[in-house]
Amino acid sequence: MATFSITDSSVRDSIFAYFTTNWNTLTPITYDNLDRNNLGEDIDYTNDFIRISLRPTRATVNSIGNCNFRNTGVIFVQIFSISNNSVFNNDLYITRVNEILSEVNVTDNIVLRDSEINFSGITQDTNGVYYQTNISVNYYYDTIRS
Repeated sequence: MATFSITDSSVRDSIFAYFTTNWNTLTPITYDNLDRNNLGEDIDYTNDFIRISLRPTRATVNSIGNCNFRNTGVIFVQIFSISNNSVFNNDLYITRVNEILSEVNVTDNIVLRDSEINFSGITQDTNGVYYQTNISVNYYYDTIRS
């Protein structure tokens, strides 16, 4: 049976810990598998917040004839800014996400690459009206099968 020197779960934990530490307390953060209408007791829906999730995509052979694999994935950050508020906060969050997640090494083996920003516009739900911005960041890490 194949074994890997690093797992998707440990990569997720490392990236989330790295992001949370560097984001500090700029806004509340929510994570994977949480519905926007049920984000938890610690989220103040009258203020801005973000959600971060991570999706592994694939593993490919690093080079012919060895057991090294390059694993890739995407980090998704959703920024929810209160609508009809200054764009300053939204711009600040975008800049900070890019500073934290673009072109850095989280560990010796987890490398974050470039980011892409998409403006989704106004999102409305039972908690309020938000301006939503989505940022995706590609990452990779190498594993060894034995």
